[in-house]
Amino acid sequence: MPRWRESEVFTPLERDVMEYAEAMTNTPPTVTDELHAGLLDRQSSWHRTWP
Repeated sequence: MPRWRESEVFTPLERDVMEYAEAMTNTPPTVTDELHAGLLDRQSSWHRTWP
């Protein structure tokens, strides 16, 4: 999915997950503390609003 960042199809959480996955698969991995914390924050928000 070369254009996932520009696509309107994905939610902000899905884009964060894809960014994290992309960073994890770089050699060497390029996950930052900020990226990790942002994903955790967005997941926490999503879980609070999920029925």
